[in-house]
Amino acid sequence: MWNDPGRDFLPLLKSSSTAIYCSMLWLDAGSPVNSALKALGSLPKTTPWRIHISTGGHGTPSNTREEVRKRDLQTAWLLRFLKGAKDPVEFGPRVFSGVLPSDPAAYLSRSTIWRTRADTAFPPASAKTSVWYLRQGAGLSTTSPAGSEPADRITHKVPAGYTARSWLRDGSGSCLGLVFLRMPLSNQTYTTPPFSKDVEIAGFPTLILEVAPLSNRFYLAARLEVLTTSGSQVLSVGGEGVRQSGAPKRTTMRIEMSGIDAVIPRGARLKLSVRNHHLVQPGSRQSIKFMPYLSSYQVDLEHNSSRMSRILLPFRPQVGIDLTSPTTGLSLSNPARVGFQLRSSSVHSGRPYLVLAGFSGQGPALSLPGGDMLYLRPDAGTQLFLGILGTSLVPNFLGLLDASGGAAPALDLRALAPLPPRLLGRSMDLSTIEFAGALVRASAPVRLSFDK
Repeated sequence: MWNDPGRDFLPLLKSSSTAIYCSMLWLDAGSPVNSALKALGSLPKTTPWRIHISTGGHGTPSNTREEVRKRDLQTAWLLRFLKGAKDPVEFGPRVFSGVLPSDPAAYLSRSTIWRTRADTAFPPASAKTSVWYLRQGAGLSTTSPAGSEPADRITHKVPAGYTARSWLRDGSGSCLGLVFLRMPLSNQTYTTPPFSKDVEIAGFPTLILEVAPLSNRFYLAARLEVLTTSGSQVLSVGGEGVRQSGAPKRTTMRIEMSGIDAVIPRGARLKLSVRNHHLVQPGSRQSIKFMPYLSSYQVDLEHNSSRMSRILLPFRPQVGIDLTSPTTGLSLSNPARVGFQLRSSSVHSGRPYLVLAGFSGQGPALSLPGGDMLYLRPDAGTQLFLGILGTSLVPNFLGLLDASGGAAPALDLRALAPLPPRLLGRSMDLSTIEFAGALVRASAPVRLSFDK
């Protein structure tokens, strides 16, 4: 791309055999993950690729554990394909992502341990679409309008004589207060009832707006947030401009919003905002993404029995299970106790779980009953750890999930120190499996590297 600027390389991906590693951010202020995921999905099935989606950069908050994870994933990929390392990283999860926290303080904190997910593709094949209708009274409901409801209006008002030069003199949107003084924010919001249980949204929310414009040129932006007792956290944004010829006429807008994976806790609500300004908030402050239209317009958002504005929300069948730890390494001479956090949902309370370990890499993955993939290759080490279940070396590696759907496994090899020298430079992968009747669910793998 540097040697041939402007060349469209996307069509070349369909025949590319080059191994590709990509790192993206959920709330990137400039580039949503959607395009990258679709581009990687166009590669031949035999071409190795991996994408890590999380936070850190382009306005998103830094997070210590996510930064280390990104570094380790990148390093392992480069060692494999540039140095010929033995670790078969290409058999691991193609999509390795952090789950965006629904608590705004946790999202902004550098020390939060994010949940993790491992998928063969994104949106995950198991995700199911739920339709939520924009309703009278600022509601967002799974029940469609049965009759006539009054439309909601978005008004974009631009001062007479305000031009692109005026926009530049005002700082090109750098001061939101000044932007809203010149062109006031016009906003319509729609909120769901509180969720009765934890749910996990995973994919590309798609907003379908039935609009009746009074102008033939207009722009509408959308934002999806989760509302909890801790505040509001942005999940996804999107927007689209429309230009019509002749007199303005009714049309249907389809806005694919930015991809997201987030757990919506029980009691929380989702809020959809439709507005005239495209605002993004990758961190603690919001900013304007695109220069607004410099001509005034009005648009009516219709939601009645014949023209039903709605948003399509992709949900996983149930909240995923994950195993995480702030620890990434283990000393052979002085192995410290490693604590893990196992999380899922209160819906999973009482279900049996088992933490597995292995030394042969994260694949090829094993398909489990129910469709989950276990990104851990069982080996002699796996058998060894199964043989010490119930001992002080691996407390809580086997048990029942507590009332919150969680557990606190630990790895305590201090009694075996020093560990065998042949482990130096090698890694151990761990993953949790949960038994839900006839179904078996698996967490994303956690890797510990051995050093001196």
